[in-house]
Amino acid sequence: HVKNQKLILEAINILKETEKIKVIFAGVVEDEKYYEVLMEYCAKNKIEQFVDFVGFTNNILEYYAKCDLLVLASLEEGTPNVLLEAFMGRLKVIASDIPMNAECMHNKKMLFSPNDAAELAQKIIMMKNLNKAEQEEFLVKNYNYVCENYSIKCMGERYIQMLYLQ
Repeated sequence: HVKNQKLILEAINILKETEKIKVIFAGVVEDEKYYEVLMEYCAKNKIEQFVDFVGFTNNILEYYAKCDLLVLASLEEGTPNVLLEAFMGRLKVIASDIPMNAECMHNKKMLFSPNDAAELAQKIIMMKNLNKAEQEEFLVKNYNYVCENYSIKCMGERYIQMLYLQ
């Protein structure tokens, strides 16, 4: 439940009549019962054609290249590596408003409540409607954030600082 995929399905259900949308869920199914809940929700709301569960992949970059938008709806994260990877790939991103995601997102308009499918649906439409200049600003700032905060040099310096503070 931590990845909060059901919220994304609820947003798809809201958008299915007005937006051309396809969602790809990549990753190992960790909770078979939750996966069944997701599949039942898809069937009940007739959204199967909008959803693809691809399971584990060792080439996530292939999927990133196909995407117009990455949605990270997690209820909890450590370091949100998915966001950082998307930033490096200059992919548009929206994320749940939880501490670790919020720390990485310079534009707080790109955050949504992890409990509000209608807000997520609005954010998806907002991202779709960004003009080219807004998109480029967003993508460049995200890319720069990763370069400035997660480069090998930066991470090494932080690690050395940690060791000497101990």
